[in-house]
Amino acid sequence: MKNAKFSSISLFMLIAITQFLNGCDFAKAKPEYTSAGARVLSYGSNGMTLVDVGPGYAGPVETALQSSGKPVILYAYSENYIEYAVMRRNTDGTADNTFGVGGSRKLIPYAFNLNILSYFRSMAIQPDDKIILGGSLQVGDHATDVWLCRLNANGSLDTGFGTGGYVSYSFGANTRGSCNKVLVTSSGNIIAMTSCTTPGATEWDDDTYSEAVICFTESGTINTAYGNSGFLEDTDGHISVIDPSDRIIIANYNVLFRLNADGTVDTEYGDSGIVELENYAISDIALHGDGSVAIAAHYNNNGGVKIVSRVNSSGVLDTSFGTSGIVTITSPADIERFEACTVDSSDNIFLTGSFGADYTESTGFVVSLQSDGTLNTDFSSDGETSVAVGTVGTQFVDIIIADGTSPMVLGSTGYRDSIRGQSFDLLFAKFSAAGEPVSSFSGDGIELISVGNSMECTDKIIDFADGSCLAIGHSLLGYTNRIPILFKITPEGTQDTAFGNGTGKLLFVDGGIDYIDAAVFPDSKILLLGVKADEYGEYYDSPLFFSKLNTDGSFDTAFGTGGSVEYDADAGNCVEMLPDGSFLIAGTTTGGAFCAKFNADGTYDTDFNSGIAVASGVSLFAVSDICIQADGSILLSCNDGDDGIHVVRFTANGTHDTGFATNGVYTENSIEGHYYASSIEADAAGNITVSANLANISPRIVVLFRLNSDGTPDTAWGSGGKMMFTDSWLNDFGVQSDGKIIVPFFYGNLDTLVGEWCVSRYNADGTIDTGFGTNGTVKTDWGEGKNIPISMRILPNGTFFVGGFANGGTGYDMAVAKYYQ
Repeated sequence: MKNAKFSSISLFMLIAITQFLNGCDFAKAKPEYTSAGARVLSYGSNGMTLVDVGPGYAGPVETALQSSGKPVILYAYSENYIEYAVMRRNTDGTADNTFGVGGSRKLIPYAFNLNILSYFRSMAIQPDDKIILGGSLQVGDHATDVWLCRLNANGSLDTGFGTGGYVSYSFGANTRGSCNKVLVTSSGNIIAMTSCTTPGATEWDDDTYSEAVICFTESGTINTAYGNSGFLEDTDGHISVIDPSDRIIIANYNVLFRLNADGTVDTEYGDSGIVELENYAISDIALHGDGSVAIAAHYNNNGGVKIVSRVNSSGVLDTSFGTSGIVTITSPADIERFEACTVDSSDNIFLTGSFGADYTESTGFVVSLQSDGTLNTDFSSDGETSVAVGTVGTQFVDIIIADGTSPMVLGSTGYRDSIRGQSFDLLFAKFSAAGEPVSSFSGDGIELISVGNSMECTDKIIDFADGSCLAIGHSLLGYTNRIPILFKITPEGTQDTAFGNGTGKLLFVDGGIDYIDAAVFPDSKILLLGVKADEYGEYYDSPLFFSKLNTDGSFDTAFGTGGSVEYDADAGNCVEMLPDGSFLIAGTTTGGAFCAKFNADGTYDTDFNSGIAVASGVSLFAVSDICIQADGSILLSCNDGDDGIHVVRFTANGTHDTGFATNGVYTENSIEGHYYASSIEADAAGNITVSANLANISPRIVVLFRLNSDGTPDTAWGSGGKMMFTDSWLNDFGVQSDGKIIVPFFYGNLDTLVGEWCVSRYNADGTIDTGFGTNGTVKTDWGEGKNIPISMRILPNGTFFVGGFANGGTGYDMAVAKYYQ
């Protein structure tokens, strides 16, 4: 069965309303350094070897160490409706598969309506290694609450915290509250540094902004013994640290102040509790063992130069540090800003950030100072080490110290441009005290963690005579930036390394073509149907594009120009191969729903109604699928953009078959709701089955309806010619040679898309086939989460493939399952 563009996009739009998920896979970039920490520029490109880790987006947030020394990373992924996860790495940098699911815990609290204003911004580790996360939870169109979550040390949700593992606090109706920083005291109290915006009556500049420190107990209730009944207002603490005495040092632009363990202001710190640093713009602070504070900042009084300063434990500028308490950082010369700083067990200071012109050219850096403010030449000859991965941008956002002396940096590497869109991977690197990458850490001192595809999804499956199959899908980076992906799978279910330059995979990142359907030529070569983006990257009114691939995935250069043929007119949605190697495409043009026939070389078959057949009077129809009846007649399932779906038939020679149904068109709109046609099939007897989803009613309904070969309803089939399923979504189905119907479908919560991947079989008369699976249904367990079948293909021997996306243990990826008849 062909999985057409319209039906696929219908599902993608539904998915886009919630969030897209994808999992972790790993690739490495190999830097090489001399013992002094300088890059060996003769190695690879500027000291790096770039490994393509595929499209995606991943945004690092924060990292921390558990008592075992294992780093825990909070990160965001996807471009729209950003979601969050926590992963744990082993001390050697590899994924810790004992944490969460496959080393990662997706932070998707399905009990909440997680959307674009919900996020996690900070993380802290409790003394018992439990993980506290702070952020905001959207509770209305523009309202958010302060939001905390706690995980057990192994990444599972701590349901004993708050309500089911979550705590939320509201500042009032229609306010926007957020936890910007979370800290944990030695006794287990949780300190949330929060802010609140109250929208103004008329415009944004009427908004009022306030801050507060809120103390929660270990169980998640307000600790009323802290501050003023658990609160300390007018306190912005998004940059803050906590000392061994549970005192909190807070930086607010150019001011430091300290809170006692009970939440009162420490008036003995600085000048009545305040340390004012004139002309500073503080980026981050770190705590020395003696209670003094290292400060990474911009010095705005001198052209925004980057400085490091230090305040002693009593709140006085430490003039013994650097020059009168200030060290000016001049290398790298074009640092945008310091992102983070930390202090090791010897009181050496480490700072990290990025420099460079843009996302494509930026380079991550680490600068180290000794405790007196001089450059730490033990770290490298000039106290600085930089890391760039290939020709893509590298940014560092956080730094921690492992083993007392080894700095570990968290960042990302990738690109953002108008052609390729956006693709970022997490980057995690570990350095020795001498500034060298730790070779035992991921084998080369650096680890790229590809977590960022908004979603990888199988849209279509085609099969080959040897029992292998090709899964055609997309990695979705936002609503429109769809990167086509092809995976070749052997008959045994392994990745076919004879395809795609030994990888089994093809990614069409830079071609500007969105491939939407495919078919197999009689000689097993592959036909791809797509549309080509215009100069602005848009696909509307774009030309039709055919590409022909050899069996190894390379372009067949004998076909068209370099393996592709472009047509400047008509937009096709689906393709069907004929036994002689000619093929049909169907879609919508200004004249109506159309079907066109092409010879095997990509030229129009002019014997077929001059190459293109248009169904008159149905100009508003959007074609979703195509199939061919035993006598060669051509059927199209269509949507009208309103409240009905339609079946159009052409004869084998391309004329509109007006003897079918009513003037060549059957219309189905007997059930109230907005129809989305997905697939159409015809059996050997000429019976026609069509599937559709009704999406704007509650509960949502899937309907299959049966027509006789002349286009009249088969009222003896199912219930009056229809079968209906509630609370499910169906995108494809198949008809076996004996007339039985295979129906892969999603069953679960259609708002969150959390549910089960199911396959049912029905007898030719529409009754459930209880001899299939358990009472007619097979459920495939991919793990907890979003598991949705989208496409299928029945093989000549009766076995069949089902493809879609699923949680395979490490995230949400393209998924293909094979079933016995």
